[in-house]
Amino acid sequence: MWARDRGKPWYNDCRALVGALALSCAGITVRSVHRVVENAQGFKGALARSEPLFYLLDTLPLWLAISVYAPFWPGRLMRPPSEDFGLVAMQPEDEDK
Repeated sequence: MWARDRGKPWYNDCRALVGALALSCAGITVRSVHRVVENAQGFKGALARSEPLFYLLDTLPLWLAISVYAPFWPGRLMRPPSEDFGLVAMQPEDEDK
């Protein structure tokens, strides 16, 4: 399954979706770690009072995690099983017979 799209353009390669998912997870992880450290420092901590750090460690990773799906939309890269495995759809039987 991993090599099924080898040789296809990046926008038709399912491995691109795996990379996009990894990048999205990394952004969410950075934001989550930032939030844990921010809450551990309390309301008067350096992270809670710094607006540039908020944008750098909270907003930017979340924006990256969401916007990565604009070029790598899962519905475009994931195909129905009949297209993946060469299965033929069942045709209804003729009622004239």
